[in-house]
Amino acid sequence: MVSVEQVVDGRPGRPASVGTIYKGLNDNPAPVLFRQSLETELTAWLGQQLPARPTDQPVLLCVRQLLVSETVTSSILADKPIAGAELALDV
Repeated sequence: MVSVEQVVDGRPGRPASVGTIYKGLNDNPAPVLFRQSLETELTAWLGQQLPARPTDQPVLLCVRQLLVSETVTSSILADKPIAGAELALDV
């Protein structure tokens, strides 16, 4: 088995935003940002979700693409957000 030792940002230009979502009653577009950095946040999150065991082989993940999107569709009763994500990694 493997454990993620570190995540690095290999996206061209390393943009701060990874996409757009819609917030509030007026569905205002808002960028999706990490509080710290993509590398710091994903390294910490993966460490919590997949804790390393003594027998695991440590790996480095390189994020090549990360894009989240949200589309809001309206119906008579309510708006319905549909979310999506694209992710490409190298180990």
